[in-house]
Amino acid sequence: MIWKIVIIMSLVMMFTGAMMYEENITPEQIDNVSEIMHYDNLNITLQEEGNNNNNSFVVRVLYKYMDFIGFTVVEGSRTAFRYGYKNPQYNFDFAWKIMFVVIFTILIKPLIYLLLFIGFGAYYLTQWIKKKRRHT
Repeated sequence: MIWKIVIIMSLVMMFTGAMMYEENITPEQIDNVSEIMHYDNLNITLQEEGNNNNNSFVVRVLYKYMDFIGFTVVEGSRTAFRYGYKNPQYNFDFAWKIMFVVIFTILIKPLIYLLLFIGFGAYYLTQWIKKKRRHT
């Protein structure tokens, strides 16, 4: 499930970088956006709560794990964004197709469960109605 989200995020950021190139946005403006997304602004352990030595071991490990996930997301987004900006010749329209397939694979299991629920519900409702008719 996580890998599907990472694929969608990377494709969206590549597509965004390519669109920014097509809109004639300068690299300096992109660096301003990248500085806003910089990891030090999002680092939880640099904040007061995460750096507290009174926290239990589990809480400190949890903060480190959240920092790892945050670092991975920010750096992955920046890399995909810059790749899309530097390679606008690629047609990222295939990204929409891949995202459709990924979203479809995410939703297929709940849709099957919903259809089974409706099917079994209709079956047992008809059985219940037939049983009521026999008793009256």
